[in-house]
Amino acid sequence: MQGSKGKRNLFLYLILFFLLTSYFSNEKNIFPVFNIVSVEYKNNDFLEENIKNDIRIFLIGKSLLKINYYDLSAIFGKSDWVKNFKIYKRYPNKVIINIKEHQPIALYKNKNNEYYLVNNNFKITNKIIKKKEKNLNLIYVSGTFKKQQFSNIYLELIKSDIFSKINKLKLLNLDRSDLYLKNDTHVKLGVYDMQEQLNILYKITEKYKNVKYIDLRNRNKVIMR
Repeated sequence: MQGSKGKRNLFLYLILFFLLTSYFSNEKNIFPVFNIVSVEYKNNDFLEENIKNDIRIFLIGKSLLKINYYDLSAIFGKSDWVKNFKIYKRYPNKVIINIKEHQPIALYKNKNNEYYLVNNNFKITNKIIKKKEKNLNLIYVSGTFKKQQFSNIYLELIKSDIFSKINKLKLLNLDRSDLYLKNDTHVKLGVYDMQEQLNILYKITEKYKNVKYIDLRNRNKVIMR
């Protein structure tokens, strides 16, 4: 008799567990103790507010036991900044989202004199920087922005000793670009080996402190004034 009662209790527990983990009404847990009521973000310096809001709307009221990671990834995929993310569940009702973000590497100035952050995925983001925020120790970029052109030259610049002296980069047609150094020196670059040009440029700036114009467009010929 006691064994039969034990089996019946076990059966009831199994039914309860099934309902708890599998049955949802409009994707919300019918047992409020496991409903998500709080979403916390960590390491989200640049995550857009509209993305945060969409994530909250998606998660609040859902069950901690059954979070749809595919749909979450689709929402985060709309962000210019999220590289990847990890979910931590804090029972009974909280989700912590740890985000790994792309980092800003430049400020792009458009034709309307608005400044946008460029991330290390070489994308102009929707993050507008106001005048009072512009002191970010980033290089300024202007001209017609082409992702491949910018990434090619930026990756060369950061390998060079001259990088710390650069203030602005202007992207031009035919894969050409100009540099403006922090001392206001205007540098015209050519389309041959970039490291060769940057090494020459660095040596010139170390030797000649008052030069304001350097033309490196023609290989083996440097014009200074």
